[in-house]
Amino acid sequence: RGFGAGAGNAHLEALVAVLNQMNYFTGIDLYKLLDAGDIAELTMIETMPYINSSSIVSGLAGVFSGFPIATAGKTGTVQVFGKNANGTLKSDTAWYASYAPSKNPRYAVVMMVSQGGFGSGTAAVGVKRIYETIFGVQGGKVDPDLALFTTGKPPTALPRISPVTKPKPSILAPGEAKVIAVPTPKATVKR
Repeated sequence: RGFGAGAGNAHLEALVAVLNQMNYFTGIDLYKLLDAGDIAELTMIETMPYINSSSIVSGLAGVFSGFPIATAGKTGTVQVFGKNANGTLKSDTAWYASYAPSKNPRYAVVMMVSQGGFGSGTAAVGVKRIYETIFGVQGGKVDPDLALFTTGKPPTALPRISPVTKPKPSILAPGEAKVIAVPTPKATVKR
């Protein structure tokens, strides 16, 4: 039926049935689960979830189609049941887990958006913006001068921010200055 709360995009009833048939103990009573699905379908779900050709094609094209840095990632949508304080039905939670570059990973970015809808439409878009900032992607091209970490590596110390810092432009503010991280001197303890 498309109910996958707690099981990602899997149909929970089908998953439990298959695991039972394969003699894997789940501790879940399949028939109580089926009854709960019937109740949820009748009382909480206005439109049954389904897969159509549009959802398949949009998933293949994806948010990262044409992105100049090869990334690896997985979208997810966690179904949420219940109502908000104002009486509206809760929306699904969107998530996206990724790393980049995919052949020699340097960064991992994971985003979860409570009541954000589908992972590909919300969380993946946010993760793409983060990668654009990290790598200096603008207009579909990489500009190393606009990369967040101009040395290619994140700082290992907390930044020291001062009015005398000589900032340079970044993807966050092209043409404007950005603060350059300068390690803070180590504190000495007087005894």
